[in-house]
Amino acid sequence: MKKLLFVFPMVVLLAAACSQQAPNQTPVVQNTNPAPAATPTPSPAPTPTKTGSNYLIIKEWGVELQEPAGMEDLKYIVQYNTATDGAVYFSTQQLVNLDRQFNTGKTYCDVEQAPIGSLGRANHLPGPNDKAFPTNLKIGNYYYWFEGPQATCSANAQVNGLETQQIAPLKNAISNLIAISAGISSQNLSWKDIVLGEFSSVTDWQQSNPSDWQFADYTNEAQHRSQLKIYGMGKILLLSKTFNGNGCQSDCSAEGVAQNNLIASVKTSLSQNGWSPVSWPTEPSFYTDYLYIKNGHPLILQVGTRDAVTGGMYVDIEFQY
Repeated sequence: MKKLLFVFPMVVLLAAACSQQAPNQTPVVQNTNPAPAATPTPSPAPTPTKTGSNYLIIKEWGVELQEPAGMEDLKYIVQYNTATDGAVYFSTQQLVNLDRQFNTGKTYCDVEQAPIGSLGRANHLPGPNDKAFPTNLKIGNYYYWFEGPQATCSANAQVNGLETQQIAPLKNAISNLIAISAGISSQNLSWKDIVLGEFSSVTDWQQSNPSDWQFADYTNEAQHRSQLKIYGMGKILLLSKTFNGNGCQSDCSAEGVAQNNLIASVKTSLSQNGWSPVSWPTEPSFYTDYLYIKNGHPLILQVGTRDAVTGGMYVDIEFQY
């Protein structure tokens, strides 16, 4: 199935065989400089995900932290997430339950209020209009840091005591944040989660599930399909980033720089995570496909560089899972 050029985005395909503002809400650093960014999308339900030796995986960002002792009910919610900035809020169920023993109304100890702190991230150094943040912890293209709450979440001293007791261990856990592909828990993740973890922090991908491989280079499509047959067929996940979906602001030079930076970041991640190139374009083209293999799993990196066509500048990743 072929995509029309004027709507074709850059895609990475992965495949595998088989309410009210709380008084203590944590302030987060937001980029005040204009930059193309995705519309902030909050995480669904705040659900703890544990694998291995008590690790909490933040799948949306491809990172994980070890749960502090006695805080195995740690949970999070992605409060906002753009291509440049983001914030994850934390709480524990024991803190919420204790507060509800003394407070029958709305609890400000729930995860949406970040009562024990938050994890911030940014893909840039602090600007002149930004609040300063630490830059000593960098994973992929993003800086990560801990933000503590500004006030206690309850009027009850016992609740506030537990809250205060949990802040320091969370801060320490965040200081040891790691990429999921590097953590001991990655061996227990699905192939889909492993590959997403390798690329999720690179940019704000748009995800879709096409029923078949999508190819940018029609001339060599038959060759690619022949190579892919030996890996069988499974579900396909497509990660897409378009640079001129609404046309370019002027001569597309800024979009071209952003696209080249993303291509370089993706190729770096492919190399660092053990993906081996097995098929390259035979000649220069506006639309090219690159086939990579890792542990018997295929992945296609697609690049479109046709700035004269709306949607013709993109980077895609496709893989099976």
